[in-house]
Amino acid sequence: MFNLKQFTIMKKILLTSFIALGICANAQCEAITTFPTTWNFEGTTGGNLPNCWTTIQNGDYNLWNVWTADGSYGTTNGTKLLNNAVDAGKTGSAWAFTRPFALTAGKTYSVKFTSLANNSSNNLVLAVGFGPNAVEAGMNIIGTDNTNTLAHEMKTYMFSPTTSGTYYLGFDVYCTSGNATQSSILVDDVVVDEAILAVSDINGKSKITAYPNPVKDILKLSDIKGVKSISVTDMSGRQVKNLAPSNEINLSNLKAGNYVISLIMENGSLQNINIIKQ
Repeated sequence: MFNLKQFTIMKKILLTSFIALGICANAQCEAITTFPTTWNFEGTTGGNLPNCWTTIQNGDYNLWNVWTADGSYGTTNGTKLLNNAVDAGKTGSAWAFTRPFALTAGKTYSVKFTSLANNSSNNLVLAVGFGPNAVEAGMNIIGTDNTNTLAHEMKTYMFSPTTSGTYYLGFDVYCTSGNATQSSILVDDVVVDEAILAVSDINGKSKITAYPNPVKDILKLSDIKGVKSISVTDMSGRQVKNLAPSNEINLSNLKAGNYVISLIMENGSLQNINIIKQ
């Protein structure tokens, strides 16, 4: 039997151990400040999620997990991907949230990843958002895709917080109408980075300019050579347009305010142009 002195000593040892474990756990989940940050999921045990990632479900959808590929759906046998499998006839949605990031107000960030589906008859939508908490409420959607192909397809979305603080990125799968068969959305090679501002194009020319600025309806670009895609983001970080390269961008349906035109170049670089919509 323990006497009072032994019990007190043991209590202090246990308390110290719990505190140490808590500090260790918190350290693992501290906000990320280093960019770029990459997840390829290879170091994650199949069926789990990377450290400090979380998943929630709404309705009947399954939770996200890391799946070890078996060579089907155009994947390489043994590689690992983030997976959400939706059973036939189910309704709802499911979110997967990353470890938190420490982001700076007004700075533009990018998230790149590849995604694919396991069948071409799915009605699933993959949405990406960011917000101050790892919950659906408060997530600012920065991009959606309902053309999930049976081959790896690269996606890039930009976002910019209005206040400095801690934010989470979230991947959401939901359905536009019922699926007749089981369907999966697979995500891989997630890269979160600070956007590179004012990048010259691949031929070393001056950076692309946009005019008139302020603009009322049609924004014109001085050049689109080397541009892969164009996105328009509002000041909350929400993507309001995602476009193919064009010398003219129709902004007539947007409210008056400040926006960021992001030009994603074929060489992987990025140019952001701040504009004012009248």
